[in-house]
Amino acid sequence: MKYSKIKHVEAAQKHLGQNRVPQAIAEYQQILKHEPGDQVTLMTVGDLYVRQGETFQAIDYFARLAQIFIRDGFLTKAIAIYKKIAKLAPEEMKPLERLAELYVQQGVLSEARPIFLQLAEGHLKANRREPAAALLRKLLEAEPDNLRVQLRLAATLRRRRRKGARRFSLPSRQGRLRCSFRASRVEFRVFQASAGTESPPPSHALFPRFCPWIGH
Repeated sequence: MKYSKIKHVEAAQKHLGQNRVPQAIAEYQQILKHEPGDQVTLMTVGDLYVRQGETFQAIDYFARLAQIFIRDGFLTKAIAIYKKIAKLAPEEMKPLERLAELYVQQGVLSEARPIFLQLAEGHLKANRREPAAALLRKLLEAEPDNLRVQLRLAATLRRRRRKGARRFSLPSRQGRLRCSFRASRVEFRVFQASAGTESPPPSHALFPRFCPWIGH
């Protein structure tokens, strides 16, 4: 039988009028077999799965739609879809991470930062320090001068070393002195930023950031 989008749409609407949602979904899926990038149909099927209470099936269609928006350069629309996904499955970390990455691409760090920090904190509470550190590194790539994130990453790496007891070889005496000097300069900057509100952190807390032979 020759493919006719109009016929499938009309059949789906007829099923919906009789509250036969699964049959309507099946009609829309026939459209997607022939037109996998049909944005309206992808959104419609996702919404119908939400109506059915089938969250993960809905997320699959929404994610496909978001990827089309990203491919075509419509980041604002993709962000809207990932926000929708995050509301449907707030416990899922991957959609939130993707949302934060899209905010970074848009240059909206005020929205990306709290998401990255929230996700990192969630991993830390579950004692997953490697993914927490990876998220903090992503945030630092976007804003490398953020001292608070630098210190948070340093603390995360330090705790990871205590837990994992990872071995590493010491550098030359000259390398150690150079790292000590650089960490002291950063400690002085932190002391200036805190300006009496709290004591500056010790230099060794900054070593994982400024001495590459620690924590790698």
